[in-house]
Amino acid sequence: MVATCVLDECVANGTTCLMGQTCNDPDQTVTGDWTCECNAPTTGSGSQMAATCVLDECVANVMTCTAAGQTCNDPNTSPATTGDWTCDCVAPSTCECNAPSTGSAMQTAATCILDECTANSATCTGVMPAQTCNDPNTLATSLNDWTCDCVAPQSGSATTKAATCVFVSECIAKGMTCTAAGQNCTDPDFMVPDNWECECLAPATGKAVMMVATCMIDECVANAATCPMGQT
Repeated sequence: MVATCVLDECVANGTTCLMGQTCNDPDQTVTGDWTCECNAPTTGSGSQMAATCVLDECVANVMTCTAAGQTCNDPNTSPATTGDWTCDCVAPSTCECNAPSTGSAMQTAATCILDECTANSATCTGVMPAQTCNDPNTLATSLNDWTCDCVAPQSGSATTKAATCVFVSECIAKGMTCTAAGQNCTDPDFMVPDNWECECLAPATGKAVMMVATCMIDECVANAATCPMGQT
């Protein structure tokens, strides 16, 4: 009977495949079908030529990211570049991060940062007088905690909206400087910043702006009547 002839093309062409690749001849009864196949964990194939192999590290590490509700990204899938995969947060928070949040982590789940003042600061700065926006917790999981805070000498704060600001005496914050020295604190104009004063207690006199006063006592004020007529 007629023989069935086979030809394993990899015998002659196997050296074409690079290190980390294997030559494969899927049908040895036909010619021109041999390939270079990348060895695991890399993937890729080349027909009658060396393959271009890729190594997507997310194949092995994706669970680290998805367990935290994030996506895995390998920016360079060349087998020569390893250890560069990242966990990226999913919108609206991200961590290679998709806008508006920021943050990234190499080879571990990322901590995503979302400063809500980035989107909401105009609510605070657009009023008169202008207020400041503050996000006390910028973790992407902490939402709707941003505040508008009044600027001194006004006081007040509101969550997720403009605050109602009122003028307050600077002595509330600075008064201890005076009382610790046995003096009174006075704020002559609540609308003017940095004008609080320490004032001496009677019968002493004296005052100083934003500092302890030097007090003086003129004893003649209390004792002048002791001196007879014609004396001073």
